[in-house]
Amino acid sequence: MTKKTNTVIFIIVATLVNMLLMLVLGIGAFILFIKIFGTDSNRVLVGMLVALVIGIGGSMFIYSKGIKWVSNKWHLDEKLSPLFSSRHHHPSSGR
Repeated sequence: MTKKTNTVIFIIVATLVNMLLMLVLGIGAFILFIKIFGTDSNRVLVGMLVALVIGIGGSMFIYSKGIKWVSNKWHLDEKLSPLFSSRHHHPSSGR
């Protein structure tokens, strides 16, 4: 497989893992919030907001740490193509 194919597969799998992580963290935070504070209608709405923030923030934090760890462990810089290439072309000549 080419580096571009590896990159596309990696991004798809990493995105799916990130979405699953966000879902698990959000549902876990919501269940914990309801168990601690009860099921009053206002508290449920606040719990949903707290769960959303924890799900998004927690998954972003874990995702970024996980990507760095995976990249270093399996040397992905050598196996994946860069997502963004420089727009500035630096010629090798000494102009």
